[in-house]
Amino acid sequence: MKDAKEFIEKVKNNTIFEIFLEPENLSIFLKDLENKTLRVDYFKTAKGDATATSIIEVLNKIFLPLRKNNDKNLLKNLLSPQCKAEFLNFKKMYLPYISQETTKDKKLEAIYNFVCDGDLKEFGKRFYCLIMYARLRANLKDYCDLNRRYLNLTGIFEFNKDRVGLNLIFKIILKHSKSNEILNKIATNKASKDLLSEYFDDDECKKLFKKYNISNQNDLKNYKLNADKQKLNNLIETRFTRDETISILRLFSDRKNDESINSKVTTEATIPTIFEYIIALAWYY
Repeated sequence: MKDAKEFIEKVKNNTIFEIFLEPENLSIFLKDLENKTLRVDYFKTAKGDATATSIIEVLNKIFLPLRKNNDKNLLKNLLSPQCKAEFLNFKKMYLPYISQETTKDKKLEAIYNFVCDGDLKEFGKRFYCLIMYARLRANLKDYCDLNRRYLNLTGIFEFNKDRVGLNLIFKIILKHSKSNEILNKIATNKASKDLLSEYFDDDECKKLFKKYNISNQNDLKNYKLNADKQKLNNLIETRFTRDETISILRLFSDRKNDESINSKVTTEATIPTIFEYIIALAWYY
């Protein structure tokens, strides 16, 4: 989202932001907002009170007075490089989610619209949503590599650069009219090669598999092996060409190059492990 206007519309239309709301906490926050008795508790995290305090300070000393007095100089103070220390955490962590405009006037307008649009309750819900959304994005960024590893282990998800999707089998399962039944069977039984074997005689499954030339479990196994092989070949052809492999191999002569190696290969493995990968590629060539 580029600016506050888009954020406001999404909150109004309940298109995605309902998932960020904790109804009980939101209700308490809105009630306290109306009674002007705001506390840090709503936004407190395991990291301490500093950021939560900054949020309340911005609310009490900038956003709520702006709604009441329409004094845009309050926002100028917030955007100033010399803004007060009590506002800095909010400015750093949450202000970019209100506006990504680069010019000062457009940024001021976007923040003003975010703060002043609608009644106090609408603003409160919008503000609460903003904090939860920003925190979710920050957590996803902090734990991105770990989340990806866990999702990879399930065998359900596939990753391609910055995109994530479902593998073929789960796409077919979700298209099946008995998808809930199949997923429940997977969740409540031990994994085995015969776990879902009865579905290969299911007309609906046969139809879904047909376009992939899969008619039995053996075909399915071969499809997966071929898909993995194709994925590996694509990776070699696009990212680990002969010249690139030689270039990376030379970097191992000095441990000062560890960061460069990680950036060229992956951050999800240690340098000695990556060395084994690259040696294998060298033998391949």
